[in-house]
Amino acid sequence: MKKLLTMFAMIVLLGCTGVVFAACNGQQDRGLVVAVAIDTLPTQLEYALNSAPVLTGGKLKITYESGSTEVVGMVGTVTGLTYDFSQAGTRAVEIQHGIFVLTFDVTVNKADLNLSFLAGQEFVYDGDGKSLALTGSLTNVANVVYEYKPESADETEYSVTLPVDAGEYSIRATVTAKANYNNTVVTGAFEILPQSITGISLGSQTVQYGSLVDVDLFGSLPAGGTYILEYKPAAAADTAYSETVPTAIGSYAVRATLSAPNHNTATLTAWLTITKRTATGADFVVQDFEYTGAPIDIGSLQPPAGVTITSDILFTGVMGTVYPSSVSEPTEVGTYEISFNIDGGAYYTSGRVVLTIVIYITPEE
Repeated sequence: MKKLLTMFAMIVLLGCTGVVFAACNGQQDRGLVVAVAIDTLPTQLEYALNSAPVLTGGKLKITYESGSTEVVGMVGTVTGLTYDFSQAGTRAVEIQHGIFVLTFDVTVNKADLNLSFLAGQEFVYDGDGKSLALTGSLTNVANVVYEYKPESADETEYSVTLPVDAGEYSIRATVTAKANYNNTVVTGAFEILPQSITGISLGSQTVQYGSLVDVDLFGSLPAGGTYILEYKPAAAADTAYSETVPTAIGSYAVRATLSAPNHNTATLTAWLTITKRTATGADFVVQDFEYTGAPIDIGSLQPPAGVTITSDILFTGVMGTVYPSSVSEPTEVGTYEISFNIDGGAYYTSGRVVLTIVIYITPEE
């Protein structure tokens, strides 16, 4: 009797797995499970790389020895699950129910590469080409082609040539991925800022009235650089700046505006002072005198405009001419130095001027 009870217990146990006899859950009369088939595939049939299958929605159809069938959910009844989602493509999922092994196919999609360019990148112009580096893991990247264009240019303007000049640029990276990953295109932007103009200075200048105004710019401009000089009276507003070079006596502000390709415009300032001129003999229109035996008439000397000969006119013989300093006009042939005081007026400094005249004899024909 004890042996019979043991055998019955074994039959019941095995029947629960559907191998010998279905003696569980009130199904003792169905007999052995003779077949198991997939009745309904799971709801999810597409998966990400390296993920795991989800059996929700899947159903199995179980056929018993008696000929009866039963449909049960995969979840909770599948006793084994085998899969490999490490490769993209069509992949097999193997499930086990008791001694029965079934398979169905799913699609494992390629993974996206998580790549980008950092935003807001800036460089300062230095004459070298500029680019950006991709951020993110490059482990699964086979090749990258970088292309560039001015930000405002059309998409057809992309080129592999590195940008050099100051400006805003778009960058495009065409990425070829390794197996199991999607090729991708990554875009970004960066700016090359103009460089500052350095090493240039503007010198102040003091000149006498009537002299050449030549304000000096010291240093070397960058290649292609130019500058504009402008002037205004010292007390005038900045709106009074003009490229007209001043000639009147006074103080002037000087502004130099410097520009060069790929450089910021720079402004330098200095001062120009125009003072009264110190008169010399060269400022007078002097003529030599033909000998007549009479005293010469210095009224023919023509001083600069606004200058007046005032007093203390002296004549002195020079260059071998014997004529001690005298207020009397010479009458003899020779070379003479004339000195006198002047009132310089508005443009010349008042003081003493020295010049040379000649009294000559015209040869007879």
